[in-house]
Amino acid sequence: MGFRRLIVGSTQHLRLTTLGSTLLAMSCSPGNSARTNANGGADGVAGNAGFNPVSTGGQSNPFNVDPDASTTGRPKTGLCGTLGNLACNIRDCGAQSKTTVTAKVYDPAGKNPLYNVVAYVPNEAVSPIATGATCETCNTPVSGKPIASALTNAQGEFTMQDVPVGTNVPLVLQIGKWRRQIVLPEVKACQANVFDDPNLFRLPRNQAEGNIPKIAIAAGDADRLQCLFRRIGVDASEFTNPDGAGAINIYNQPSDPDKGGGYDNGTVYPQAVPLWEDLSQMMKYDIVMLACAGVNSATNPFNSSNYITPAAKNVMVQYVNGGGRVMAEHYHWAWIRTFTDDKLPPVASPFGEVASWIEPISTSAIGTTINTRIETSFPKGQAMADWLLAVGATPTAGTLMLTGEVKPTALDVTPPNPTVSQRWIYEPGTGTSALRTHYFSFNAPIANAPEQQCGRFVYTGLHVTTSDTTKADSKTKFPSCCQIRDLLPQEKALEFMVFDLSSCVLPPDVTQQPPPTIN
Repeated sequence: MGFRRLIVGSTQHLRLTTLGSTLLAMSCSPGNSARTNANGGADGVAGNAGFNPVSTGGQSNPFNVDPDASTTGRPKTGLCGTLGNLACNIRDCGAQSKTTVTAKVYDPAGKNPLYNVVAYVPNEAVSPIATGATCETCNTPVSGKPIASALTNAQGEFTMQDVPVGTNVPLVLQIGKWRRQIVLPEVKACQANVFDDPNLFRLPRNQAEGNIPKIAIAAGDADRLQCLFRRIGVDASEFTNPDGAGAINIYNQPSDPDKGGGYDNGTVYPQAVPLWEDLSQMMKYDIVMLACAGVNSATNPFNSSNYITPAAKNVMVQYVNGGGRVMAEHYHWAWIRTFTDDKLPPVASPFGEVASWIEPISTSAIGTTINTRIETSFPKGQAMADWLLAVGATPTAGTLMLTGEVKPTALDVTPPNPTVSQRWIYEPGTGTSALRTHYFSFNAPIANAPEQQCGRFVYTGLHVTTSDTTKADSKTKFPSCCQIRDLLPQEKALEFMVFDLSSCVLPPDVTQQPPPTIN
């Protein structure tokens, strides 16, 4: 199976923050030390104007390139005449060191470095990001015709080679539909350029800074996924009802709803059931997050209070098959498991058998501290283990301590088709089997070949809530209900899930590659 690259381009959602009218007013001359870009953006951040390169010596070039202005390296033969724009400032360093840029990319809060973020220098303005779920694959070309690119490792670090030199060099940071465009103050030729600025090299906190996926959160009383996003660094202004301008819309579940039920300004959340029973509304969202509501009977198809109906399940299958991404907590297993009853015919999973489940269904906690393992037999599992160690979520690579009321959920992937699902966090059983699986995922449509799958469903028993009352979120209005603090260890695991869910869909055994460059 061939490698495939991260999708960063036409599939993305949100309001575009482009590189500016002169793109960057960049010069080869070391004497040009301007720090305010021509787009009205703050130092290091692109403004909102469009790409409008100036003309230089017959070449369309946004930064007045003068190849003779630099005494270090020479322009690469043919690149300027062929590609123009920023390619004119790529230096051929010969036997010298290459021109490189090294930095770490952080979450919107600027606290945790992120794995698998694409960093690239565009040679043209990037394209707007489309709204809503679409079935596109990782083979979709990146936007902006990159001339240098790299991918962050499990420590959140990237090193990019053959970067254009000069001041105010544009750089795009992107994972899935999260995208921020910044400018590097200066890149010097034929040497290592190392940056260490979590505030500059981070994903956007709001749509004024860049692109955020369109996300729906179904809120319940048993968890506060909306508070996870606040602690990741998303501004409170980005949370609105669907008729508002926010990137994240919160809905209420009918059984054991979020007791706050709305915002500090008095606006109440709309109901979640009309959302997930309407495919046209679901398809408006890139990601749907289903927080645990805390009432098992309300999602049991044999119970009259069940609100996850056969019609809703059909919509969910169509949404995921159409490129939608879902993260479901605990009792939202109703979307993906088969239910049995001694006196009634079984109710089959709409996705088919994606896991084996602990029977009979239990709502009792299995403990308040559970030692788990990270499945490291596939590339992203190993990366997750390394990342959790790097961000201080665990002192031992490949392990994670779960806290709070840990509930029993799934066991392991189900024979005879174990390749349907991929386990990530589990308690080891006998041999290679899992005693309990706390986080697994599968790509969709399940019947399609892996390279034709574009949706993803993640299921987890992990919660944002904690038994430590000094760190727990309150059951009041949003956002005052949320504690703004550092993420707890299992919240860091959830953060990894959120950004992995946002990224391009790949089979578990395929290693991510940076996007190819046009040069």
